[in-house]
Amino acid sequence: MDRGYHQIINALITVLRQLEVEREEIESVLNSMAEGIIAVDCSGTIVRINTAAREFIGIPKEKEPSEKNYQQVVKEASLLAILERVLKEKETCEEEISPERSGDVVLRVYAKPLYNNQQLHIGALLVLNDISRIVRLENVRRDFVANVSHELKTPITSIKGFVETLLDGAMHCPSDLKKFLEIISRQSDRVTAIFDDLLTLSRIEQDRGKISLQRGKLKDVIRSACLACEHKAEDKEIKLEIDCEKQLFAMINAPLLEQAIVNLVDNAIKYSGNGSLVLIKAYSQRNEKVIAVCDNGPGIDSVHHERLFERFYRVDKARSRIGGGTGLGLAIVKHIAQAHGGYPGVESTPGKGSSFYLHLPQ
Repeated sequence: MDRGYHQIINALITVLRQLEVEREEIESVLNSMAEGIIAVDCSGTIVRINTAAREFIGIPKEKEPSEKNYQQVVKEASLLAILERVLKEKETCEEEISPERSGDVVLRVYAKPLYNNQQLHIGALLVLNDISRIVRLENVRRDFVANVSHELKTPITSIKGFVETLLDGAMHCPSDLKKFLEIISRQSDRVTAIFDDLLTLSRIEQDRGKISLQRGKLKDVIRSACLACEHKAEDKEIKLEIDCEKQLFAMINAPLLEQAIVNLVDNAIKYSGNGSLVLIKAYSQRNEKVIAVCDNGPGIDSVHHERLFERFYRVDKARSRIGGGTGLGLAIVKHIAQAHGGYPGVESTPGKGSSFYLHLPQ
């Protein structure tokens, strides 16, 4: 009898150990998931909640939400409403919510009633997915399409208008014909410039992490960029001054880096007054090399600084278009800096000029 009793006890201990191992395995799997999981029974008691769900709804690690009513734990009104609907109406639903205490986080919530093997309703299951990045990318895509459409509409409308004017008879007046054709040519160049910059951005983004970097002299690249901008500088009697040690080296892709510097110098020339100075300097700073393009232009208010490197962002839209800019120059600078493993920067004060920086890893 004692022997049979001990066998039963040992068998029960083995089963309990197996159950504990299985429980730990389930907990490990659930807690390693990027999706948040919340399971509640029909009374509203939380029977299972993983780490991701705790983070999404803001439950501190020291607090244990299991075996508590979800109304004591979940403070997000939209999530509470979903849980209550599934428990009471036994309906599956899918919604997107933005938790108040989670900043810009957007969660897709999939909720469905739970049934046992006998098809009896035993609770509800919520699966939370963080789709913040997808939403941000969708917003960027939407803004990008709107901006491209807007930027292209202006020159195309202008071209169409002057063509119609010429067809209506202006073409028979030599002075009008020449003037209108010159305008059409400039607007065509603007459309071409926008497409060229868009293709450049696309190429840089696709090749990020794949571009070849070689040890090169920064002064040589800066000098080449200044030569490319020399004609525009001479038209405004602007002096381009270089301040860079001859033996200052960095790991660079020379053509790409030159393009970034050309964009910065071109902007500096565009917004500087006649007869002023544009300084291009390079130096070592802690664990990086820095290239700075400094002008004595009108400066930029600090409210614009964070957005200056966005596609099509303009501080003064009318002035930028008159100057022939595409609104993509600084975005290209940013992507070239990132392709080098670095980042761009700006310091500017209204009335005191601007300094744009390219930070490159040592």
